[in-house]
Amino acid sequence: MIDALKKLDFNQLTVAERFDLIGCLWDSIEDESKPFDLANAQQEELRRRTKHHDEHPDDFLSWDEVKSQILSRRSE
Repeated sequence: MIDALKKLDFNQLTVAERFDLIGCLWDSIEDESKPFDLANAQQEELRRRTKHHDEHPDDFLSWDEVKSQILSRRSE
């Protein structure tokens, strides 16, 4: 399967189309994924990051903001 994908020329897609493809792939994984256990260190890191986000929400960008910035840089 991977070999077949490598033969596709994704460069023929626009950047926006490739982002849409990434979104579709991510959604397909999310739809089928099952919960899994995190190691203690991973749980602690997740708590630390969540706490930081809760305390400083303006330090972060939404996916739409990140995508927009990337696309605007590509058009420069």
